[in-house]
Amino acid sequence: MSEAFLNNWEYLNAELARLDILVQAEVVKCRPLAKDNRLDSFRSLFISEDEVTHLLGTSESDWHVDEVEQLRTRAELMRKEIWSRRQASTEQGVYLSLPQLARIFRLSPFEEDLVLICLAPEIDLKYERLYAYLQDDLTRRLPTVQLALELLCISAEERGQARIHFTRQAILFRSQILRFEGDNHASSLGNGLKLDERISGFVLGTDGMDRGLRACFKASPPPVELDVLRWNESLKTDLLNLTRDYLQHDQKPLHKLIFNFHGLAGAGRKTLAATLCRECGVPLIIVDLREVLRQPHFEDAIRSILREAVLQPGAIYLEHFDLIANDDEGVSRQQLISALEEFSWLTFLSTEKPWAPGGALRQHVYIDVELSAPGLQERTDLWAQLAGNPEGFAPDVSWEDLAVKFRLTPGQINDALVVARNRARLRGKEIITADDLHRGCRAQSNQKLSTA
Repeated sequence: MSEAFLNNWEYLNAELARLDILVQAEVVKCRPLAKDNRLDSFRSLFISEDEVTHLLGTSESDWHVDEVEQLRTRAELMRKEIWSRRQASTEQGVYLSLPQLARIFRLSPFEEDLVLICLAPEIDLKYERLYAYLQDDLTRRLPTVQLALELLCISAEERGQARIHFTRQAILFRSQILRFEGDNHASSLGNGLKLDERISGFVLGTDGMDRGLRACFKASPPPVELDVLRWNESLKTDLLNLTRDYLQHDQKPLHKLIFNFHGLAGAGRKTLAATLCRECGVPLIIVDLREVLRQPHFEDAIRSILREAVLQPGAIYLEHFDLIANDDEGVSRQQLISALEEFSWLTFLSTEKPWAPGGALRQHVYIDVELSAPGLQERTDLWAQLAGNPEGFAPDVSWEDLAVKFRLTPGQINDALVVARNRARLRGKEIITADDLHRGCRAQSNQKLSTA
């Protein structure tokens, strides 16, 4: 049995050593052209052959011994050994990021190699020099489609068949793992290939999240025990069992589970979603669609954001989905649904009113859940529960009176208490009065948008 890799970096170095052999094979193939004085003098202005041999850790004599076919044979033997060690690493629980990326997006070995070629300059700048040399242009430090095909394919027929991996519909570009240089969507041979910043961060163990997209993510609410949530036990049990059964089902990557939690702002939609996910051991990723809609390119932004669901992995909670559900033109809605079908596997849509998807999500499990506002007695109990110690309130404060006058949701009651406490502190008082609470309630009643 092959020896497992010690860690992710040992594995990546082994892959880069194999890439070096493929680069060397391409250098050997190009050397006859360099013997032409016209080309040789042009090349030497940029990167010399001595520098190339130094970067590859070889000598020119090696190139006479190992011809292109022999170098490619050596690279293939290295690949087999690496894959054997990968399997041993998996069995021993050693985390390897590139294989994990391949499993998540179901990449073929060829697609993995494309990622490796684009990742290499992120690890060692020598690859920028080598790519520039092979492309006969010092300014072309990113690998082009042409160079990638030359490195990975032997015949013209192979190169022709492999071009399907560079279309807009191909998994590497559809999932925004690779991009064309300068956001060019055309797949011409001369286009440079760039690894997405977040994917690079994923493979190298850094964050890599685009700063502009960070504002679209919100903190998950604090954990709450399921049994203390205010809804009836049968609803909570049914939702938990449904979620658990789905997560344990083999077909979940193909069929998405999508909940539409709808109810008034502050009804507890987000808290319920977070509690269900915690019970199932799944992180919850909160996405504020208001911020996503502010991004320059909505489709690119939402696909990058929802991709986090499979990278982490975690469930997606789409806050303020009403903004898209009620979009008359429906363009952004279709783009979002397409991204959901591509990436998300467990999704919560948060709306104030129920949303009917029509035939848009026909292939998936779509569950409509109404989370109604609390009744009078429940509001009274919530005031007492959320207020905590009654000694901090004036004697004339009546929870029942507040429940009758203001039909607030749990979230709004909590926010009203925050406003009331802040007013008391501004006066330099520790005791919260009925007037403080009334003003806090009116602030919630007048608020058009609130966090769900």
